[in-house]
Amino acid sequence: APFSAPSVGSIGSGGHMQADYGFHGTFDGRGYTVSGLTDRKYVVTAFNYEVGGIFGDIGNGAVIKNVAFTECVIPSGNNGAGVLSSNACGSFTIENVYVEVSTNSRFTGSLGRSINGGTIKNTVIVFNQAAGDTNGAIASWGVYTPAVVFDNVYMIMKGGATNVFGNTADVNIKAGSTYTVVAANEDPTAITYSGLDESVWKVEEDSIPTFITYGNSVFYMSAKDVNKAYQNVAVVIGYLKEAAGFAANDNTVEITDISDASGMTVDDNWLKNHDTSNDATGRTATLTYKANGVDYLVNAFIVTRIFETYTEIRDLYSYGNNVNNRTTINGQKYYTYGGYFVLGNNISKGSATTNITNSVRDNNLGNVSSYTSQVEEIGFQGTFDGRGYAIDGGTFGYGALLGNVSKYGLVKNLAITNASIVADYGTILGWHFFGTAENIYVEYTVNGNNKTGLIGISEGSTLKDIVIVYNDVTDNTNGGAIVWWAVAQGSGKITSSNVYVVDINNRDNTRLKTTTGNGSVSATIYKANSLGVFSGLNTQYWNVSAGQIPTFKSAE
Repeated sequence: APFSAPSVGSIGSGGHMQADYGFHGTFDGRGYTVSGLTDRKYVVTAFNYEVGGIFGDIGNGAVIKNVAFTECVIPSGNNGAGVLSSNACGSFTIENVYVEVSTNSRFTGSLGRSINGGTIKNTVIVFNQAAGDTNGAIASWGVYTPAVVFDNVYMIMKGGATNVFGNTADVNIKAGSTYTVVAANEDPTAITYSGLDESVWKVEEDSIPTFITYGNSVFYMSAKDVNKAYQNVAVVIGYLKEAAGFAANDNTVEITDISDASGMTVDDNWLKNHDTSNDATGRTATLTYKANGVDYLVNAFIVTRIFETYTEIRDLYSYGNNVNNRTTINGQKYYTYGGYFVLGNNISKGSATTNITNSVRDNNLGNVSSYTSQVEEIGFQGTFDGRGYAIDGGTFGYGALLGNVSKYGLVKNLAITNASIVADYGTILGWHFFGTAENIYVEYTVNGNNKTGLIGISEGSTLKDIVIVYNDVTDNTNGGAIVWWAVAQGSGKITSSNVYVVDINNRDNTRLKTTTGNGSVSATIYKANSLGVFSGLNTQYWNVSAGQIPTFKSAE
């Protein structure tokens, strides 16, 4: 912090530990993360002991809470530096804080040079001593009186780190404190992180806890319920409770004064006024409200449907908006439908037995998948956003995930894993596909069924940033990993970029793209035992490592 200077009265007071020095207010991170503080002008600004961290010195009454500091580095030559402070003294409180710091200097720690008193509660510190000596996860120097109180604190040592305090092991910790020290040679994911407030922390088995971000964040809310009726304000309140850091079923939380940015009170009519014509792109509303008297603000993204189970995915098109029955010039009937659909979590088929076949072929009686009618406005006209989540173990037949996908349709940020095509004309995303698919990871098996592929027939579509792991078990002679029939007449050509196929069974490269028609798809083919470079994938969504099949990053 730029407060610190080797002069009388500086916020970072060097070796002068006084409880009335420095920061005495409250800093509430509200669940947010500050990442990558490595530049000296932000983390450390002077040498030896005249360094201030983020808050300078921390003194009586200071409260730092609900904030994470990740990927922090204390460079060499910055003795006495800390992420939060240079010195911490008095009746301060640090609560619900995550610190991840690597030090290359001496006399350093999360709280810098020294600590005297204070309370640290529900806090996780990952401390990596890359270089230097007399360093501690908490601080370099622990003054003996008063001792610091630890209440459910976890310290994960890495590299050469061994001590809570650089000069002593634990004599400055008040008797009765609760804390856990994970040695550098121990697995930090094997520890049980009990006691952390799960309205703030995401605590999962076999992982280091992370923060649940709340307030000023985007929360997805369904505009329709299972009966196709718009949800009322009670459901909205449930999401707001979660946004405020409370459990949705916590009836002790009083939510009042709900309004959107335009000043309209959010009542039972608010979601009923949802503009369905905008469902392809969704709608965002900024809500303000009070929870137990505290002001909160949240950006709510209104969607047609949030899918959380395999059954909901199987019946996806039945939740669509603007469902219209149309007739082709040949007299065949089909539906168009819209909506903005998102996945709420990873979805597994489990014991479900029904295929994902949104509208099976039914002799042209008004189905979403219109069989032979190649019309660019057929079927899905909205957006399906997987948000980085996966549908696992599904079996796909005619109609696939979305039925047909029109030229307005968009499928993005989705992984489909351990899938199989179980019938002729089976596809993964859709049968007639005129839309756009981007940031898609698919691994699927086909058992010799005819006329199969990621998509069925395309007279024009856009495929971008796609990885297909294709397992043709019985040498399908009439199907392609990407598309069964690609038509390339006039403007109807398929546009593709960064499309990769990983061939498990060493099939013919042409058939991996498409089997028939007069078009082709530009794609890179790798054999499973000879992987190449997966260049061009958007690293916002993908983890890309040389010699490995790319994977999806976690959803936001």
